[in-house]
Amino acid sequence: MPSELHFIGTIHRDPRGTERLAKLLDYMKPDAIVVESNAALVDSFSKADENENREDDGEEWFEAAVSRMYARRHGIPLYVADKSYPIQGESLDDDALFSEEDVSTVAIFYGMGERELEERLERGALTQNEGLYAKFKNMGPDERQGLVDARYDDVIMGVDDALGFYPMADVVVGSDHLTEALIRNADGRVVAVGGMSHHYGWYFNLYGRTLDLDPTRTKLKEADRI
Repeated sequence: MPSELHFIGTIHRDPRGTERLAKLLDYMKPDAIVVESNAALVDSFSKADENENREDDGEEWFEAAVSRMYARRHGIPLYVADKSYPIQGESLDDDALFSEEDVSTVAIFYGMGERELEERLERGALTQNEGLYAKFKNMGPDERQGLVDARYDDVIMGVDDALGFYPMADVVVGSDHLTEALIRNADGRVVAVGGMSHHYGWYFNLYGRTLDLDPTRTKLKEADRI
């Protein structure tokens, strides 16, 4: 059982995510790290294992790479539910997951590099709102970062992107029961890293499910103040 619980809310693919998360973890000095149970993040953990000496890989989600590197450097446990990890008879494969083909906004592509964006366009993964994608492709790094930072101030970030594809309950609760179990089984000062909508806005998300542990929460961009 955690003696302290701190949430870090991220925007996936924040262009400055690697720098910011590394800074916050150094500041918080966790005894254990728990990372959001998310199929894409799980895949990133597998690839991070293949490149264990690299903390920054532009093609991967920074949450996986930075958390793995920090845990190994400091000899602390890192918890993430992989696709075969069952809790209460369920596994990550049972969750409603974000589909590229269903995305109608550019939200998850804010930090995507030119090569990856081109590859996804070529294989037809980005099929909706072509005008928005074309506009986004031509944005410079500062403009993309500005979009990301503005969304950290929207406490229901992620909800507006998810509504219309599947119920909000699936978005927030779909994987949070897995992550919650990992949190409750960890000891000491626990830092849980995950997307903003899991920690801000709606009550029945991961933050709301763990109020009995008296958690604190921090938006990733607050690392800039340290």
